[in-house]
Amino acid sequence: MKDDAAEVLSIEGREVRVTHPDKPYFSKQTKLSKLDLVRYYLSVAPGALAGIRDRPLVLKRFVDGGGLADAVD
Repeated sequence: MKDDAAEVLSIEGREVRVTHPDKPYFSKQTKLSKLDLVRYYLSVAPGALAGIRDRPLVLKRFVDGGGLADAVD
């Protein structure tokens, strides 16, 4: 299904299609659209990604030993 109202952004050489870019997020008082949120994430991404560089993104705890079946998410 093609959405004529989609916004296409070029991000690091890739085209990313944002469907329903005018969709409101959070509340009517905030007046924040889906596209506004995407642009905000793009603006803070370099700092946020630098802060997690070389760190684990997922931590599994083994509360009853080291068996894979014992992993707790």
